[in-house]
Amino acid sequence: MSKGLRTAALQADVARARLTQAGLPTEMRTSWGTYLVERAPSGLRMTAEAPTLARLFIDAARAMTDRLGQAKLPRAGEARQVSVVAATADQLLAAWLGEILYCARETLHLFGTINILRISSGHLRAELRDELETRWSIDPVSIAVADARVATVSDPPGRRFVAHIRLAMK
Repeated sequence: MSKGLRTAALQADVARARLTQAGLPTEMRTSWGTYLVERAPSGLRMTAEAPTLARLFIDAARAMTDRLGQAKLPRAGEARQVSVVAATADQLLAAWLGEILYCARETLHLFGTINILRISSGHLRAELRDELETRWSIDPVSIAVADARVATVSDPPGRRFVAHIRLAMK
């Protein structure tokens, strides 16, 4: 048995290594799904994809919170009701992620459960539950949603929704 270099790195090791280099997109696989993240000079760019608009907004919020930190222990707390209104789906996504960031700044915790109760291209009503103590990778005060785009892709198997998000470091 050789004591030299490992022949293959773990997927998580490869993802962490690639995130140190600007401009290389990395696929992040989690228990809830997959998203792409790319380090940029001014922050992060993320892409999430889902079969429904509601699922897209949940996955975009999870991708952002996944970048902010790792949850450690659940903490009992009351459900937090969130309502966001905007003129377009792009603005709605930016406002939604901004609200998640605001909640993280206010409580210094992330939420383990995100339920979309109602969504349209201009209105979202959701419930956040299960506050999680967090070990922060990025201070939520130091980041802002700089750009958010929602695209609809129609292909033969069906319709998909794609979110492109840019987070800027302050």
